[in-house]
Amino acid sequence: MIYMDKRGQIYILAALIMVFVLYTLYKETNIVRETVTEDDFREISKNYELESSRFLNQLIQANSDVRNSFINFTVLFTSYAKTKNPNFGLIYAFLYQNHIYIGNYMDTNINFHFGSNNYNLNGCYNNINASISIAGLNLAITGIPYSIISPCVTPSTASVSSSNNILNFQIADGNITYNVQLAPSNPEIIFVSREKTGVERKVYSKGNFI
Repeated sequence: MIYMDKRGQIYILAALIMVFVLYTLYKETNIVRETVTEDDFREISKNYELESSRFLNQLIQANSDVRNSFINFTVLFTSYAKTKNPNFGLIYAFLYQNHIYIGNYMDTNINFHFGSNNYNLNGCYNNINASISIAGLNLAITGIPYSIISPCVTPSTASVSSSNNILNFQIADGNITYNVQLAPSNPEIIFVSREKTGVERKVYSKGNFI
């Protein structure tokens, strides 16, 4: 009887060790997944922060069509970002030569208020397909008609009519109002990127926010 009791205790101990090992592996797996998601979101946001500023400077130096070129740039970037993180969306805003440039590449409408002007821009995230690259073969997005993108960006006639240069906006499904001061003499892109995963929201902002 003593021998049987000891053997039963060994079985119970072995079962407890197995449960602990399985729990540890499951817990570590969840931690790794959360870290990867966070890193992807921040990496894409920082990438847009760097590349968009560089691209805008090149457009200004070359005296190019800033509005349409920057629209195309952000369409391509959004397409690329969707291959990395399908929940990633962004908006941008900047001033240049007495015009305000705003683009909404999220999946929800956003109302912008600047001076005496209001712009209710649709989100064009769902209208942009992802582009992928497999073994050097680029399967890029096809040309997107401007009629699809136009509701997501300010018109070419969006002139500056305010002296304080404060832009106010609120994302439709959120309760946070963003206030940012734009610099007319030295165009600087401000943008807000957001990742929606279930009920969680992650926001990355860059610019002179108040």
